[in-house]
Amino acid sequence: MTTPDTNANTAGVCWRIRDCSPEVQQYCQHAVSDYDMCPATCKFAVCLRPEHRPTWDPKYVFEPNIDRNQALKHNCIHCEFFIINGPKHDKNKPKELEFADEGPSAEHLAYLEASEK
Repeated sequence: MTTPDTNANTAGVCWRIRDCSPEVQQYCQHAVSDYDMCPATCKFAVCLRPEHRPTWDPKYVFEPNIDRNQALKHNCIHCEFFIINGPKHDKNKPKELEFADEGPSAEHLAYLEASEK
């Protein structure tokens, strides 16, 4: 298992990483396909990356050019980092998914272990 690099240059795919193990994904009702979004209430969907900044600013929330279907976690669609850096709708290009199967980060695993105690 690799730990995602969360610096600003490579974190652009964080919205395409499910932070649960492949074993969990086998029985999860939300990880059926690359188009299913993890709900915000799932403990694996908690984003601990330093870029995660939840926002309710209308200029971001109502931005029409964001391709929110590319996010695998519901928490991402209200993240300022995702809205600014995420995929945009391009009417001239067919929609393709960029999937990074890097697994959960070390910080997320530590959080999960602490929450189980």
